[in-house]
Amino acid sequence: MKEHFENLQVIPIIPNCTKILDAGSGKTSLSYLVYNYPHAQIDAVVFPNDERKIHSIHSFVKGNFSLLELDLCKQKLHHHYDLVLAHLLLGEATKFHNSFKDLFHNLMKISSTYFLIYDFLEDPTIDYTYLENYLNKHSFVILKKEIFLKQCPQEFGDFIGEHYILYFLEKRQNIN
Repeated sequence: MKEHFENLQVIPIIPNCTKILDAGSGKTSLSYLVYNYPHAQIDAVVFPNDERKIHSIHSFVKGNFSLLELDLCKQKLHHHYDLVLAHLLLGEATKFHNSFKDLFHNLMKISSTYFLIYDFLEDPTIDYTYLENYLNKHSFVILKKEIFLKQCPQEFGDFIGEHYILYFLEKRQNIN
């Protein structure tokens, strides 16, 4: 958890950030948000019945948040957020029978000024070329992109996570 906190600190605290969505919430991402934005209202979204995350959030995180169980590929959010955090979310799309593209598209359709995407660079289910092309074509500005070396490589079923990649984005309004 400490490693993620340190990596996420490269992003400046957003002034007047009062409404945050933690998409694919877990104890680490939610703890980071509660600590850095103690006065914000945080909607913490977990996949329905993901007891692993629900239990760890209830056990370890204290602060101002609402825990919501929903599938971002099947249910829409109708709020505007100042910040959307997708911490280790995109790589979990297939775990819940969704595709990377479906989850990514629905995430980027959420009404928000800023987005923070943080995931494993080596995850074969995430198409970073597609992601960056999409961002460039859809009014997103990459304010910061950074790659971090993971302190201890972690083995998953289909890859070894050795690096994290972070995108800090601003969604610009279309001017016609």
